[in-house]
Amino acid sequence: ADSLDDALAFAIDFAAEHMTVMTSDPESHADAVTTAGTVFLGGASSVAFGDYMTGANHVLPTGGLARTYSGLSVEHYLRSYTVQRISPPAAASLAGPVATL
Repeated sequence: ADSLDDALAFAIDFAAEHMTVMTSDPESHADAVTTAGTVFLGGASSVAFGDYMTGANHVLPTGGLARTYSGLSVEHYLRSYTVQRISPPAAASLAGPVATL
């Protein structure tokens, strides 16, 4: 890459399972990388530590799927749903905007 910004853009698009940020100040770039399965900051933070020592998730998305998915968690085994109730006055007040949408 020609610049750090280009490298970060590539990394974000690539969506790696594991990514290591090895700059003079890796913490300053941590928030920029949102599409990796896990991000290691600095040269001492190797994948082996993440896999076997730090307690980070070991089941991570591969093949660029980190753009869309996170590592496996207990939440993958839970079913969630929403419950909604609109009062009659609220329904009357919101009917116009809902019809527009």
